[in-house]
Amino acid sequence: MYKQLIWSVTNGIERKDFKNGDRLPSINKFSSHHQISRATVEAGYLELGKLGLISKSHGKGHFIVVKNHPDHPFAHTQMFKSLYD
Repeated sequence: MYKQLIWSVTNGIERKDFKNGDRLPSINKFSSHHQISRATVEAGYLELGKLGLISKSHGKGHFIVVKNHPDHPFAHTQMFKSLYD
């Protein structure tokens, strides 16, 4: 289930629904809105953080981090090439 969350966020970045610095819904809000467990949302957010697509600011939330840098894990994909055209 958390893979769907990851797909949803990465797809949102690709479609430019999310931009650098955008705040994601809180874990509680996301889980209640989509009727999934907090643990699932936490796992998805954790994986997105490991991929370098979001960052967590303690007490403030999770934010989109889109980097146009060759070392970014998705830098060579069509998604990231098109984000900065």
